[in-house]
Order: sequence, then C-alpha cells, then structure tokens
Amino acid sequence: MICGSNSFHKKGIRNGKQRFQCSNCKAYLTHKNEGVKLNNQFVWFKKWVIERQVYKYLIRDSGMSQSGIQRLFNKYLKSAPTVAIRSKNKVHLLIDGTYFANGLCLILYYDHDIRYVQLYRETNQEKYKEIKEDLENLKKLGVDVYSVTCDGHKAILKAVRKVFPQAIVQRCLVHIKRQTRNYLSTQPKTIQARELLRLSQKITHIKTLEQSAYWLVVSHFRKLHKQSNKMQIYSFI
Repeated sequence: MICGSNSFHKKGIRNGKQRFQCSNCKAYLTHKNEGVKLNNQFVWFKKWVIERQVYKYLIRDSGMSQSGIQRLFNKYLKSAPTVAIRSKNKVHLLIDGTYFANGLCLILYYDHDIRYVQLYRETNQEKYKEIKEDLENLKKLGVDVYSVTCDGHKAILKAVRKVFPQAIVQRCLVHIKRQTRNYLSTQPKTIQARELLRLSQKITHIKTLEQSAYWLVVSHFRKLHKQSNKMQIYSFI
C-alpha cells in the first residue's frame, strides 16, 4: 500500500483483474503475480523451441515486442528446471537426440513407464563419450536400465553396450517406419517395394505380443509367397 498499511479489502474488478482498496488511505491497487504471468507466457517459449516459430509470428500472436519476447525467453533459459531421478528399478529408457536450427542438439533420456525425462544433455551432436558419461551418471544414481530404445545411432549403441551390457536394445519403430519411407519413397514403383512400404506402415500399430506375432507371420508368409512365385517362373523358363 502507498501508506504502508497491511489492511485492505476487495473493491470490484477492472479489465478482468481483482482490485483492492487500502482501508487506511483508500488507495486502489491491482495485485500482480509475476510467477503466474511467466507461467501463462510460457506458451510462446514452447512455440519457439518445439514448433520452431520465428519472432515474426510470435510478435503477431502474443502482442509483445521482439525485445520483450527476448527478455522473456532469457528468463526461462536462465532458470532451467532441475531434473530429479524418479524411477530406478527396471527402467525402460528411450534415448534420442533432437537437432535445432541454431546447432543445438538436445539429448533426452526418457523413462517410458513413468513418462518422465530422467536426464538430458545440451550439446552439438550425439557423441559416444558424452552419452557414456550420462549413462554412467544414471548408474551411479542407482538407475537399473532394463532396456534401451533408440534410433540405432552408433554412439548410443556403443555407450549402452559399455555401461549396461545386459540391457535389451531395440530400434525405435517410428525411426524404422521413417527410414523405410526414405529408402522406398512415398510412391515406390516396384511391387516388392510397395508391399514392403505397406508392411512398414503397420509396424507402429503393434501394441501387443499377439499383434507382433501376427505381423511377423504375415511378413513371413508374403516372403514365402514371393519366393514360390519366383520358383514357378524359373521352372517355367
């Protein structure tokens, strides 16, 4: 309060904000909560980082100036969240690196079961020594890695074999699907390529052991069917 009094009461709402009046000097004020304000504005930071929106569109949508947005982002960057270990037993870890336009590579160590990032690293590329160090730190903290899912990057595979040699390592299905599409294109010309593309598109829909077994049987059957057709052609020739 202007007079220094701690006695005040609510006095209506203006522009969607609660107003207060001092019981002593009758001055009006509006309570400002900077913490709430920063949390509400975090949406623009997420659009900048995750959706890679440029300042031009952030200024248009937020109504803020470029200097104001930059000051806001600097506040977030200077107060990075503290990551705490939440699970240690039979952890199913997803390891992946995301590259940004400014050269930053963000490596996440994501716990699939509890949907939580156990650890992260900011670097410029996926390096064996750094990933090995991160896994060793997780091990020192008592994290028992049961399985690792990744995109097959050599640095990740080598580091996992070194630190957690008993861990089950599997290839990420999304990366398999994406790489298959890159190899074959979205509209392959040969029958075999089109069939392989159809099979790869179904792989991310597998959720159970029964679905996995069915996909393998179908894939194997189609492979045998093609081989049989080839044998018939050769015998005819």
